[in-house]
Amino acid sequence: MRIGLTARTRQQIAYDPPYSSWDGRFVLNINDRLIYDVGAHHGEDTEFYLKKGFDVVAIDAVPDNCKLIGEKFSSYVTANKLRILNCAISDSSEPISFYVNDDVSVWSTANKSWVERNNALRPGQNIREIRVNAEKLVNIVAKFGVPLYCKIDIEGNDLLALRSLANAPSMPRYISIESEKLNWTRLLNELVAMKQLGYRKFKVVNQNLIGLHNGEMLGRHGNAIQHKFIPGSSGPFGEETPGRWMDIFECIEVYKGIFRGYFLNGDFGIVKNQNPQLPAADWYDTHASLDPL
Repeated sequence: MRIGLTARTRQQIAYDPPYSSWDGRFVLNINDRLIYDVGAHHGEDTEFYLKKGFDVVAIDAVPDNCKLIGEKFSSYVTANKLRILNCAISDSSEPISFYVNDDVSVWSTANKSWVERNNALRPGQNIREIRVNAEKLVNIVAKFGVPLYCKIDIEGNDLLALRSLANAPSMPRYISIESEKLNWTRLLNELVAMKQLGYRKFKVVNQNLIGLHNGEMLGRHGNAIQHKFIPGSSGPFGEETPGRWMDIFECIEVYKGIFRGYFLNGDFGIVKNQNPQLPAADWYDTHASLDPL
């Protein structure tokens, strides 16, 4: 596996959008009370955001997930603190096929190649195809407003969601995605997309270590809250994420080391293939901010 930067990628990274990340257009349009949970699953992250005092738009393609979230947080729905959108994120507003994984629910996806990857990892899964409504993320932003933070975790289509934001009136101050694990070029495309949307600093967060951040933390109004992050949840966001902020080039260097590890012990790594009993490799989220480094 070759890990590096092509001349074209360097050119894309060097490009700066024709606006400053913090010109008045960006500052005035952000609703600092609002968070988007894109790929809400069972509301694991939605619960954290609500507990901190934010309004939440929770988006999930699986009808049962949306029903569960509505029942679990009904008081927030009644108070207009939580809006639940039952739709997939796509590059169009037409209905699409969605693949519900009844064995590993977090692997449900609209990405057919992702289904094939997961079947290779764990053969014999119970997967059913359904038709769901779909929407561009940029259209949802136009309707509900620009959030302070947008969490994206939609199993193989995170880059599609990022690119959908290209025509948004402004960007969330903070954004995160589950980073690519198998294809180096796709990983670079994710980072380039963030950079071209105006994001200036980055963090690489090990999702296996989210449990280290359980306990007391601050709510939106400076009040103390208690929270326990369950496995699979996204964890803290914004300035509360662990580690230090980096520019895009340093972020790429960090991912080079991670991908060398994936080559050995990733989902299809050469060591992992010979020793399938080994624990799964770590996985990471990329967090980004509009703020200058």
